[in-house]
Amino acid sequence: MEQPERRRRSFTDEDVQALISAFDVARSVPYELHREHHEYIGVLLAREKRRVERMEKIKANVGGWGVIVALTGLGAAVWAWVKDHLK
Repeated sequence: MEQPERRRRSFTDEDVQALISAFDVARSVPYELHREHHEYIGVLLAREKRRVERMEKIKANVGGWGVIVALTGLGAAVWAWVKDHLK
């Protein structure tokens, strides 16, 4: 069975505003408040992303310093052994 051809229609600003007004009547949360909620969720997601990135940087720095400390300790132990055995 052949489907009828559908034409695409561009919505004008007036069409969009009419739809928004109709949805405002039908929903319990007004459009502007709903939009503000979405903006706030976007802010929360961005904040969480920055927090995760910061924690990853901290982990990398702590790991790097751990390697430096371990190598320094190993070097100090070898130096102490060399000093004691080469007297």
